[in-house]
Amino acid sequence: NIIALVGGGKTPRFPKNKVVLWDDFQSKSVAELEFGDDVKGVKLNNNRMVVVLSVKVFLYDLPELTYLHAIDTCPNPRGLSAIGPSRESLNLVATLGPAVGEIFILHESKLTHTIQAHSHSIGKMTLSSDGNLLATTSVRGTLIRIFDTKSGKKVQQFRRGVQVATIYNI
Repeated sequence: NIIALVGGGKTPRFPKNKVVLWDDFQSKSVAELEFGDDVKGVKLNNNRMVVVLSVKVFLYDLPELTYLHAIDTCPNPRGLSAIGPSRESLNLVATLGPAVGEIFILHESKLTHTIQAHSHSIGKMTLSSDGNLLATTSVRGTLIRIFDTKSGKKVQQFRRGVQVATIYNI
C-alpha cells in the first residue's frame, strides 16, 4: 500500500515541492521526488503516478518509479488530473492541456486525444470506473460534459443552470 505525501499546512512535515512515497506495509518512506515548483496534486494507481505542478504534469511508471513524460499545461492551481482506477484503465491519464478549457487524454503515456471541453478553465474532471468516459465541468459550473476517452467525442451534456456555482465533485 503506497501513499503519496506532499507538504502543506502551517507547519508542513515535508516541503511543498516534494512528493514522498510511503509504504504503509513497511511503515517507511520508499522514495522521494523533488520538483522546482510546489506540487498541486498527485494521483496514483498500481501502474502510474501523476504529479501536477502549476503549469506542468509529470508521469511516472510504477512500481519502479520510472520517469515517462512531462506535459506543459495551462495554469492549474487546483492540481487537476484524472487517472484510470480499474484494471482495464490503469494506463489512462487525463490532464489539462496548454490551452484554457483543453484536456489531454493519454494512454500508455502517449497523447491519444485533445479535447476542447469548455471555453472557461476546467473546474473538475473525473474518469468513470472503467475509464471509458471522462466527466468535466468548467469553473463556471453551469455545464457537465461527458466525453468518450477512446474517441475523444462528446457523448452527453447536462446543464445545471445559468448561475455560476462551484462544483466540488462529479
